[in-house]
Amino acid sequence: LTLKVAMRYVHRFLDMEIERLQKGKTVQIQSLENELERHLTMKSGLSVRVYGKADRIESENGLLQVIDYKTGKTENRELKIKDWDDFAADPKLNKAFQLLLYAYMLPPELNADNFKSGILTFRELSAGMKSVSIEREKRKDLINSQVLERFEQVLKSLIAEVFDPEIPFSQTEDVSICAYCDFADMCNR
Repeated sequence: LTLKVAMRYVHRFLDMEIERLQKGKTVQIQSLENELERHLTMKSGLSVRVYGKADRIESENGLLQVIDYKTGKTENRELKIKDWDDFAADPKLNKAFQLLLYAYMLPPELNADNFKSGILTFRELSAGMKSVSIEREKRKDLINSQVLERFEQVLKSLIAEVFDPEIPFSQTEDVSICAYCDFADMCNR
């Protein structure tokens, strides 16, 4: 049964890709399963490596797009950033954070400025790619150098907090998050 469902998703995905090309869109796949990384130097002098794997990087009609595939649903509100400080307070923005992290780690040779980073969910293929959006930007769905600079500030702030010995770790109140946590056993959840 699971194989049949997976095959149905794959067929629908391929049909959507064919339809995109038939509509005259030019698609050039830059990379698949691209391992990305970036080294940050913190104010304290600490060097931190961040890394991840982008499922697909493509250009559609000349616009670069970083795409992460998901099998489950993704709500638009999970990708909408109203305020940069929300990352620290709202765990539901983890998908937006992941997409911006991929964007931040793009290699310089892609000359990425004014591009999109989004999710293509197999349960909602008809919705197309759902892009991360930043409320305070003129083009909410485009990522540019100013957005990446602001994201770097947020990222460094979060990393500094993790390494600050004066700030104790605390368990999340949202126990559903524990289902995906590698450290759930350590905190007895």
